[in-house]
Amino acid sequence: MTTDHEQVDVSIRIRKTSFYSVLYVRMMTQERQKKKG
Repeated sequence: MTTDHEQVDVSIRIRKTSFYSVLYVRMMTQERQKKKG
């Protein structure tokens, strides 16, 4: 059994990871557009 606090910690960690992955993908697409232009 996990406590409520642990579950909250995990959800925050997942949210941070997804946020950084979105940020990374956005940066990569911007770099590609620069090379095309």
